[in-house]
Amino acid sequence: MNNDLQMASDETIILVVSSHGHLRNRYTQILSALDVTVLTVSDGFEALDILRNTKITAILSDFGIPGMDGIELFLRTKELMFNVPFVICSTHINNRSKDEALKIGVMKVLKGPSNKADILNVVAEAIEERQRQILQFFL
Repeated sequence: MNNDLQMASDETIILVVSSHGHLRNRYTQILSALDVTVLTVSDGFEALDILRNTKITAILSDFGIPGMDGIELFLRTKELMFNVPFVICSTHINNRSKDEALKIGVMKVLKGPSNKADILNVVAEAIEERQRQILQFFL
């Protein structure tokens, strides 16, 4: 199989979920280095609406978002059969919640103020994971 195989003409779209405008802007600026499209929303309900209408490659979510926390958003995406790599990035997540998130299938939890390299690396991993999922579907 050719290692250069891409997701056909599908665009790489990262959904950023945070109630903090400055974080949405920061993540958008950081992720621009990956040559991806970034969509941002301020709460979990908006995120679910986007997921219903857009082929999202990966989700980068704050833990404390209005209406539901990051873990509940992850569980709702699974209920709706969206198998999208999910990353939580938050200064407001305790170790118990972090462990719970990883146990139920959240791909990665970045705790504390994350630097640019950490964010880029984890989102690049999420994109690769999504590409593997798509390729496995066709094999």
